[in-house]
Amino acid sequence: MNKKLLAIAALLTIFMGACAIHLIINSQDKGQEIYRFEAMPGKVTFLHWKHQTELKIDCVSCHHETEPGVKPKACNTCHKSGITIVPEGEPSTMKNAAHNLCLECHNEKAATGAKAPTKCLECHIKNS
Repeated sequence: MNKKLLAIAALLTIFMGACAIHLIINSQDKGQEIYRFEAMPGKVTFLHWKHQTELKIDCVSCHHETEPGVKPKACNTCHKSGITIVPEGEPSTMKNAAHNLCLECHNEKAATGAKAPTKCLECHIKNS
């Protein structure tokens, strides 16, 4: 009888530990669910949580200057909007960073047959 109680206690301890780890991991700030970026051809709506949860894209894939486990900075902290010429050695503009990073990934996914917008007006929606 004591062995059964010990086994049950051990399983409960393991279960409670797993629940605690799950809560800690999922309670971390993962940013807004949706981000909207103003752009000349039309507003871009970025489904942040979809990229994190459904598509399982790791944060550092986009937030490339972020150490694992550290809350990432917003893109526009480094990549500025509204400028056209960037001094040498400075981060690219927000527009160029998004086009380079997003389009590269979307084109790679589309090449495998996955659904990923690759044309301008698929992301840039007028009057949205």
